[in-house]
Amino acid sequence: MQAQPDSIPVDDPPAISISFVGNGDFQKALLGQTDIQASMGLGLIFRRLWPKNYWLDELMVDLSISSAPSADTLGWDGLESPLDSRRQMGSYLLDPGNARQSANFGLRAYFSPKNPKRWWTSLLSGLEGRLRTSNSVLHHGADQIHFSGLSARLGFFHDFMPAPVRRERGYSLTLGAHYAFRGLLGDLSSSENDCLRRQLLGTARTAYHGLEVTFGFRLQNIRAEVQIPILMAGKAHLPGLTDAQMITSLGFVGGFPIEIERHERR
Repeated sequence: MQAQPDSIPVDDPPAISISFVGNGDFQKALLGQTDIQASMGLGLIFRRLWPKNYWLDELMVDLSISSAPSADTLGWDGLESPLDSRRQMGSYLLDPGNARQSANFGLRAYFSPKNPKRWWTSLLSGLEGRLRTSNSVLHHGADQIHFSGLSARLGFFHDFMPAPVRRERGYSLTLGAHYAFRGLLGDLSSSENDCLRRQLLGTARTAYHGLEVTFGFRLQNIRAEVQIPILMAGKAHLPGLTDAQMITSLGFVGGFPIEIERHERR
């Protein structure tokens, strides 16, 4: 007879665990198959479980860094369509974490699901936050202007999978609502480049706020997510960024594990 999710006959996972994840070039170099490449990415995944009588059930933190000898470039000579230049910058700010020089930080905390004093945990499974940033260069004639994009979100989510299934089998199905932020940083965001931003973007604005709806699932070490940020723009509409845009992502949540501590969950 197949075991029910609430009675999965397996050992408890480590109380604290750390895993490293690298891209293909990094993993080959780690195994001695190739030399260290100038451009590669490395990620760290931290996971902690608490005893069942604690107010937190699980914490997952992931950090990834991509490094390259040169940053991504955006070219604009002032002769192309203004709409094209705005859409190019808007698409970059929508998801800056995919650039060659980028950093991504994510945090997901699950509330303890079996506490009658906190009835709201049946609706809100936990709290989630994510921060993504990157370096890029804008070529404007003979000038090179360095800038960064910043993407952030913070909010609550609901996981439709029971806690034992999530902990022991690594399955989850989540729906979330978050505060969302997109910002332009670096030299391009300085006041002396206000006129250039009006030419390039149609506005001198450097920050956008709004709501971000997310839907995602996890199948053991594979994680996929759909994000729909709805950013308020007013008269500062930026094609590719404002209104309701959609982002899809696929990643891994497993790698080279290092067990730190183990205890019984009572």
